[in-house]
Amino acid sequence: MQSRNFHSRVFRMPEAASEPSFLVRGVLRLAAISRAISPYRLLIRQNPQPAAAEIYVLAWLGLLALCLVGIRWIGWVGVTIVVFRFFDLNLYQVSIMLDRAQRVLSSYPRSLVLTALNLVELTLMTATVARWKLGMSVPSALYGAFNVVVARSTSLDRNAFLKVASALAIVSALLLLAGMLAMLLGLVGQSFRERPDAS
Repeated sequence: MQSRNFHSRVFRMPEAASEPSFLVRGVLRLAAISRAISPYRLLIRQNPQPAAAEIYVLAWLGLLALCLVGIRWIGWVGVTIVVFRFFDLNLYQVSIMLDRAQRVLSSYPRSLVLTALNLVELTLMTATVARWKLGMSVPSALYGAFNVVVARSTSLDRNAFLKVASALAIVSALLLLAGMLAMLLGLVGQSFRERPDAS
């Protein structure tokens, strides 16, 4: 049965082994709280199909793009939206890595596409914060944010606030890239086989 979890990317495995670490259990509780208040729950009530995940991510991309363009006018409202999505996204990603019940993906290609879109979201979030604090143009903010997310650049480290924001973006990007690498390895493992007569 497909899980109605964030992004519907995974199936729940029945009777997963209990987690012995109280720290891991604590993180998973936070992830469960995040899922409980996520707008995704409202979406899947209207559209409980796998396509709901794509709609959810695309809707966030559109909203984050609007925040990036309009951050000078909406100020703290845009920052609040960015912070909410940042925790929403990362708690979900951490729960996939830590929760034994969520490690069976419904589709490798689909999960790769969604994770790539998550990286675009992270770039938009970082660019929005940079534009808000530094008054940068949209292209300059996007370029700087892309370098932070993909190349671990320190180009936006202009003050203490942005140093913290860049560090959080880098950690988040590493989580997403680690998940993407694991999916790629799984996809390669499914796609390539040795010939039976190979020596």
